[in-house]
Amino acid sequence: MKDITTARQLAGDDHWPVVPLVTVPGDDTAKPMPPGATQPEGESVVRNWTRVAVLEIRPVTSAYYGFIAGDHAQLMNEPVELVEGQFGVRVGDGTVKFFVVPTDLRSRIKLELVEVTNIDDHRYSHLPLY
Repeated sequence: MKDITTARQLAGDDHWPVVPLVTVPGDDTAKPMPPGATQPEGESVVRNWTRVAVLEIRPVTSAYYGFIAGDHAQLMNEPVELVEGQFGVRVGDGTVKFFVVPTDLRSRIKLELVEVTNIDDHRYSHLPLY
């Protein structure tokens, strides 16, 4: 095999940005995702979840967001909408890991969990919710 990293001088931080990750515990009261659920069935379940993780990207920059739940991972291919660096994501019955990837694939960004709250929390009513 040809060692591409050495041949193309891809070693070092310039070529390997860190993907920030936060882990959020599940909501015991949330309806679980049924095994083998179709995309529409899964979306219907998710829309009924009432716990929300408020996440913050710093510095504020354009980024894609994704999640890992068990052995399932997805990345949205549209940049996440932010309000002062923050956005909300629904939390289901199991532990979930959220991550962000800068759209330029080079910026150094951080992802922080601000708090886990309810969907009706008036303090965050202005935030985009995913």
